[in-house]
Amino acid sequence: MAVNLCLKHGNTPDAAIVYMVFGCIFLGGILGRAETGYEFGRLALALIEKFQNEKQRAEVNFVVGYFGTSWKRPAIEAERLWEVAFKEGQRTGDLFHTGCAASGTIQGMIMRGCPLDEVEQRLEQFWPILEQAHLREPITCLTSTRRLLSSLRGSANLSSLNHRSDDPQLLDDLAAFGSRHFAHFHFLNQCMHHALFGNVPAGLDAVARSRTYLPESKGLLNTPEHFFWSAILQAMNPTAGRASIRETAAARRRFARWVKNCPANFAVRHELLAAEEARMRTRPEQAIAHYTRAIEFGRQHGILHLLGFANQRAAQLAASLGRTQAAEQYNEAAHNAYAQWGALALVPPAIRSQHQPTHQPLP
Repeated sequence: MAVNLCLKHGNTPDAAIVYMVFGCIFLGGILGRAETGYEFGRLALALIEKFQNEKQRAEVNFVVGYFGTSWKRPAIEAERLWEVAFKEGQRTGDLFHTGCAASGTIQGMIMRGCPLDEVEQRLEQFWPILEQAHLREPITCLTSTRRLLSSLRGSANLSSLNHRSDDPQLLDDLAAFGSRHFAHFHFLNQCMHHALFGNVPAGLDAVARSRTYLPESKGLLNTPEHFFWSAILQAMNPTAGRASIRETAAARRRFARWVKNCPANFAVRHELLAAEEARMRTRPEQAIAHYTRAIEFGRQHGILHLLGFANQRAAQLAASLGRTQAAEQYNEAAHNAYAQWGALALVPPAIRSQHQPTHQPLP
């Protein structure tokens, strides 16, 4: 009704919210019409600037980035919108969207495989501002991320982090979130963490927890991230059967649709799923071809954690086929990618000593 009134009588300063909610969130995010959602998002941003609507600039920049950008454009473009939201939210007193922008930025950097030093530097820039504003949920998100960084760098007790249980206080804090899609970040990162370390039982537990947050994450990149790691962990399961093949194939088909609109965000994941499906169907040459394409996309788009993972999985398949030299080459490439990412816990000590973190974390 509001959209029709604007079309009939003209736009007002608040019209940006109308177009954003109807077009960007509903048509784009919820119904999956990526192009339409993206265009409505650009319209909302343009109306904010046309009317110089400062009070809603933080909200519109955050939401357009969150729902209507990354289905069409590289994920880093959403982060640029969130940078505006973070600054404008502080300036205008919109502290809710200030915290949203900080949480979204850090999770976006994790999902696109940004070097961990860069993630932590950005996190530390956010931390004192969130703390001063008493933004409980964003601080909890960043606390979870700091633990993840500590584990990936090898500066935490990996045996405890790989255990199925989790910090009860952190779980209680996450369960109390009003914005459950932000709490979802923690469980998505657990899925990733356990897959990278090869801890399948704990990873499948994290998948089960992540699944309960999907209704609140509709229209967000949380959704493809869940389906990706869920299928990967099922494929890694030593007891994987026909059900695992079906889940991996279903996830691969989902990504085949998403990759058409944004290869930068989805191509490497699509190829990895295709590789795992081919491997489980006993088509090793086809699997190697898909791993190779995943490696190419990971290198092209700078998705360092999946570049390492694609090489790691290719190495394991090559070794099972008796191709020792190829396996060694894949393993070396995996270790180099993980080291470049900053995940020193995933590389041998000889390589680890050459890639010490350049940034000291907060206590």
